[in-house]
Amino acid sequence: MAAAPGETLAWIDDDEVADRYWLDGIARALLDHPGADAVAGPVAPAELATEAQLWCEEFGGLTKGRGYQPAVFTAATHDPLFPLPPFGSGANLTTRPGALAVIGDFDTALGAGTPASASEDTLALTRLLRAGGTIVYQPGALTWHYHRRDLDGLRRQLTGYGTGLTAAYTALVLRHPSVVPGLVRLAPRALREVLRGGVRTASIGPDFPPELLRANRRGMLRGPVAYLRGRWRP
Repeated sequence: MAAAPGETLAWIDDDEVADRYWLDGIARALLDHPGADAVAGPVAPAELATEAQLWCEEFGGLTKGRGYQPAVFTAATHDPLFPLPPFGSGANLTTRPGALAVIGDFDTALGAGTPASASEDTLALTRLLRAGGTIVYQPGALTWHYHRRDLDGLRRQLTGYGTGLTAAYTALVLRHPSVVPGLVRLAPRALREVLRGGVRTASIGPDFPPELLRANRRGMLRGPVAYLRGRWRP
């Protein structure tokens, strides 16, 4: 963000390919929603050649179960605390000038290469909503992602998702202690979703390996410590 101040930025991950109409979708969303601070789009599978890739999609894929219906998110229309993330993925994201600077950019103790593994985008967009921002989910701004082809890779990915999720909550609590009462009220609902399956697990089939769900939950248990390790490491 610091490298391009004052610019509208659109980016995808290095294991994705932008759809030919990706920029058209972003432009349409920005025109239709001039007050939007960020635009997120769906991340569809570039191939479904292995069981692991199919299981990744069953778990919600990189779009995290968001689907393909357009939506506009603000703190007035959606609780920024749970469920997370309701607005798409940072793997396909556009921000207007200054949108993330308002909240201090991304937390460097989260994301790939940190003990927390993921969720720097989750925290940033959650804080943007809490700060009064608007996030538009635009299905037309589509990218294609090459999911991990093997079971071990998928297991590591889902473990990282779980770790990153609770690490992001830990970061939010440390930055904004006032959220604690709201999180305590939401805790029973969150526990039910983890144990019974929420949006991300609603589409899993009978052949989905239970070990992957266990790996995701183990990651959640590691998240708070992982975040602290990332924050305090030299």
